[in-house]
Amino acid sequence: MDDRSELRKIDLFRRIPKVFFGEFRVSILRSILARPFGRVLISTHSSLKGRGKIDFTFPGFLHIGTLFNGITSSADHTLIRLDGRLQLGGSVRVGKGARWHVLKNATLRLGKGTYVSPFSTIIATREITIGEMCAIGWRAEILDSSFHATGENTKATAVHIGDHVWIGAGAIILPGVEIPGGCIVAAGSIVTKSVSESNVLLAGSPARIVKRDVSWA
Repeated sequence: MDDRSELRKIDLFRRIPKVFFGEFRVSILRSILARPFGRVLISTHSSLKGRGKIDFTFPGFLHIGTLFNGITSSADHTLIRLDGRLQLGGSVRVGKGARWHVLKNATLRLGKGTYVSPFSTIIATREITIGEMCAIGWRAEILDSSFHATGENTKATAVHIGDHVWIGAGAIILPGVEIPGGCIVAAGSIVTKSVSESNVLLAGSPARIVKRDVSWA
């Protein structure tokens, strides 16, 4: 067998994983080590710290960094650190480059069908709840603490996001905010205060209602 034939075989062997899994393929070892067994799929270059602290309240899977997206690379590292609890109401997908930290005694809840785009930042020091069928845009940030006390304001206040909420790319959700179901947060907006109405479009810094009776799919 000549050298060219051997090189073609080697190239085919290297391409097989991409044929089945795409660029963002599953790390078999990391997925096997994850708990609950068989319900977490982790991509290469992704880390899940504290994997024993995941609670599935309903059947489903957690996908970490395994989905294709043209703005990311397989080399982008994903880090999810769980010192507190991660509670999942069903299958949830997390894009590449996520940086999440659930601190001790804190809880992060995500509903079934929710998708979090690449390069998201979520830091829960107390409680963050994201409902079902939500779409979180890339580079969005959700924080339940300012990490500093200012006057009478406490550092940590729970964040609650309802079902079927779309958080646009680069938007920031700050501590104490509640967003009802069906709302849309425009890209780059900073939400500093809670909203009482469902199905509204929020935009600006600080974000305010700019349109009512909106819907999205």
